[in-house]
Amino acid sequence: MQTQDKNSIDSRENRPFGELRKPRAWMAGLSAFIVVLLVVGVSIFVFTAAGQRQAVQHPPAGQWKQVQSGELFFSIQAAPSNPAVLYACATTSVVVSNVGSAGQTSILRSADAGDHWQNIGAHVLQGDSCELAVSPTNSNEIYVVTTNNTSQSPAVLKHTTDGGQTWTSIIPAFAPPLRAPGTKTALPWFVQQLRYDGHSLYGVQWIVGRLAVIQGPTLFPNRLPRLVTSADGGHTWNIIDGQFTARGLGAQAYTLDPAHPGTIYEIAGRPWFPVETAQPNDVVPIFGIDEQLFKSVDNGASWQSLLTGLPFGSHVQLASDNSQIVYAGGIRGPLPLAAQSGKTPQGPTIPSPIGVFHLQVSTNGGASWQEVATPLNEGAIQGWFVSADGHVYTSPTVSSSTPGVGATAISGTAIVGTAVPVMPSTPVFGTPLPLRTATGGMPEIQAPPNAKPYIQRYDPASHAWSQVTTPPASGNLLQVTSADAHGGAILWYIGIADSHYALYRYIV
Repeated sequence: MQTQDKNSIDSRENRPFGELRKPRAWMAGLSAFIVVLLVVGVSIFVFTAAGQRQAVQHPPAGQWKQVQSGELFFSIQAAPSNPAVLYACATTSVVVSNVGSAGQTSILRSADAGDHWQNIGAHVLQGDSCELAVSPTNSNEIYVVTTNNTSQSPAVLKHTTDGGQTWTSIIPAFAPPLRAPGTKTALPWFVQQLRYDGHSLYGVQWIVGRLAVIQGPTLFPNRLPRLVTSADGGHTWNIIDGQFTARGLGAQAYTLDPAHPGTIYEIAGRPWFPVETAQPNDVVPIFGIDEQLFKSVDNGASWQSLLTGLPFGSHVQLASDNSQIVYAGGIRGPLPLAAQSGKTPQGPTIPSPIGVFHLQVSTNGGASWQEVATPLNEGAIQGWFVSADGHVYTSPTVSSSTPGVGATAISGTAIVGTAVPVMPSTPVFGTPLPLRTATGGMPEIQAPPNAKPYIQRYDPASHAWSQVTTPPASGNLLQVTSADAHGGAILWYIGIADSHYALYRYIV
C-alpha cells in the first residue's frame, strides 16, 4: 500500500505543470463565470426594479388620465410606506342613468399608482359597506370594516398582511363589555372611521338600534358615540374619550398624528335631538351641533380644548409631512328645523349659514388658529382634502366657465387651549350611524349640464387660493395622495364618461 501510494505520488510529480493545474483552472473559471452571471442578474433585477419604481412613483405630471371606468370609487387610500400602492372601495357596474344597476362592492388594489387595478376583496365584504385602514409601515397590511346587517354582529373586521391574497376574520370585543343602559345585554362592536398607526387601531364606536325622539330638553349622554382603540390587532377595544360623556359630547371626527404616536385630534359635539333606543333594528344617524376640537398627546388619557363653535359636520385633517399644520372645519351640512332660527337647542349661535365653507388652520399643532381665506363659489364645494405638504384641495362646481380665485385672507385670533377635566363616570353610549366614513363621503356628482368644475388649492404660506387645473368631466374630487416619498400630490377625481362613472388621475 505504501509502494502504491508512493508510485502515485511520483507519477503526479512527473506530470507537466500545466496538467496539474488544468482541473483547478477549470474550476476557477467556472466559479468566475457563475459570479459574473450572478452580478449581471442582480444588476438587471436592480435596474429593472428601479425603473419600475421610477415609472410608478413619477408618472407624468400636469395632465389628466382616465385610469378606470365602470366602477364608482367611494374611497382611495395610498400606503404611506409606498404611495404607489393604493387600496380602494368601489361598486362595480354602475351606470349613471340607472343607479339601480349597481353591483357588488369590492376592495381594489393597485401597485402602479392607479394604472391597473386588481379585485382583492370579492368575497371579503359582508354587505355594501367598506372601510379601509392601511399600515404606515407595510404596504401589504390592511384592515377592513364591513357591515353584516345583523344585530348580533353588525360589523365585521378583516385583516390581511399579503396585500389581500389571504384574509383572516377578527372577532372584536370590548374590555370591559359595554352594556345598554338598564339591561345586561352587551353592545355589539360597530366601529367606523377606522385608522391604523402601525401599533394600534382606532375608530368611532356606534350602536345599532331604532331611535325615537323623546319630548323635552333632556339629553341622553349615554347614547353618544365614543372614540375607541385596540392595541392587540383589533381583538379587544377600549374607550379613550370617556371623559366627554358626562358633558354630553359625542365623537364626530378625529385624526391621528403620524409623527407623534398617541397624539389625537377629535371633534366632539352634542346630538341635536334627544333619543332613546326602542328596538335593536335599523340605524339612524345622530348628528352633532356645538362641535368642539380637542387634542390629546397621551393617547386619550387627557384632552385639551383647542376650538369651539365649529360648523356642524366639521372634520379635522393635518399634513402628514408636517403634522404641525392642522385644519378644522368644512362644509356646514343640513341642520335640524329647531336650529333654523340661528341657535342650537343648547343656545350657541350658528357661526355660519348652511352650505358655507368655513375652515381654520393652525401651523403650530393647534396652539393658535387663523381663519382660512374664503374661496369663491364656496357653496359649490363638496369636499376638501389636505395634501402631505399642507395644501388644501377642493373641487367646486359652478356655472361660469372661468371661476374666480384668490380670496383675501382673514386675520386669525390666537386661541389658547384649556385642559378638560376628567369626569369620574363609567361611559356607556348609544346608537348612531357614522356621519362620515371618509372626508368627502360618497361623491355627489349630479351637476347641472352647464356646470364647469375646477380644482383649487389653498396655500397656508400665502393664505390664498389658486386654480390648479380643470377636470376633463363633471364630477368631484375624491382624494389627494402623495406622489412619492419626495413630495408632490396626486388628485383622484370621480367623473362621468360615456354614461359611466370613471376615475381620473392628475399629478400636481
